[in-house]
Amino acid sequence: MQERKGFTKREKRLLLLMAVVGFSALMIVYVILPFFNRLQDENDRYSELTFEQMQMQMLFMRAPVIHNEHADALQQLEAARERFLNEAHISEIGRMLTALCEAHNLNVINQQLASPVVPEEFDAFLVMPVTMTLNGMYDDLNRLLDTVYNIEYLRITRVSFNMNRTEEDLWGRYLERVSVSFEVIMMQV
Repeated sequence: MQERKGFTKREKRLLLLMAVVGFSALMIVYVILPFFNRLQDENDRYSELTFEQMQMQMLFMRAPVIHNEHADALQQLEAARERFLNEAHISEIGRMLTALCEAHNLNVINQQLASPVVPEEFDAFLVMPVTMTLNGMYDDLNRLLDTVYNIEYLRITRVSFNMNRTEEDLWGRYLERVSVSFEVIMMQV
């Protein structure tokens, strides 16, 4: 038997080829694939930022239109406020509330209207307090409360009633005295 002293040329080439393939595989797994994944993530982030930039540019281009729409809305609001304040003068509000109570079979005995005030927490509104003393039935008062609940500009802040029967109506029912505090809410600019 003959003793070998080294690798043959063919074996050296195969070992070199295996080393190159192994090194290439390690490079692909530990260097190229993570780099490719990071590159893909950065491309996705770039696409997101590009989309956000386009949205911001579109908003920026619409800014004058939005400003004009806002100015128009403010003018319409001011016109509506002026119209409301002109049409709903204090005496008109008193007549409106009286008609509302009478529509619910409540007779107005006393009505006190105060000047509109600006509440501290909502400076965009004017609130006009109204206190009324009414004669009527408890069920009529409940129907009035239900009606007012559906009116946006009118709120009832306090209701007190006296269960002492004050007088008899045409049908023999005893009427009760009711005190109601309204708040009429008006927008201001």
